[in-house]
Amino acid sequence: MNDHFPEWDDPLLERYYLRCIIDEQALVGEGEWKKFYEDYTYVPGVYRITCEYPIEDRDGVKHRVIYIGETGSKFQGGLGHRIANYISIPGKLDYRSNRSTNKRVRKTVHTEVKDKKQGQIILECLHPTKKGTKECKWIEAKLLSNYKKIHGSLPPDNWQKRDPSNYVVKEPCKLYRLVDDLLKDS
Repeated sequence: MNDHFPEWDDPLLERYYLRCIIDEQALVGEGEWKKFYEDYTYVPGVYRITCEYPIEDRDGVKHRVIYIGETGSKFQGGLGHRIANYISIPGKLDYRSNRSTNKRVRKTVHTEVKDKKQGQIILECLHPTKKGTKECKWIEAKLLSNYKKIHGSLPPDNWQKRDPSNYVVKEPCKLYRLVDDLLKDS
């Protein structure tokens, strides 16, 4: 099972693609993360948090993708704002939330960054549209459906996510096809 999805950085998506390493510097609001946060706080998009080496879920299934999510319009906070919930940056960039999903993802990210058993923790994002919420939710649901179709389960920290049954994919498809379909409809 290859859940690395190298097509996230496919040349066809280059103008929509963002990437940032979540490391110990990120956990204190510094390094590459600080620049990412400042540049993309209010940019809507779809993101995934991945490990360089597979992580095992509670059922013994190995995944490289920890979590797939989306962030809506700039008024609801963008990529930087949303991801800060998982990193818990101290001080002015602190957006700690008590939502169970945020706590679960934050715990996984912090544990994996500190243990270093899974190699680098990587944040990959797509910002394919400036419209925001509706399009990002659509891509997220398609990605989750795609992932579930390929792997038989969702990423470890998406396990409580509602089933994206309204967006079920018949056959797994490349990410650039999802974005291409979205852009044709805009």
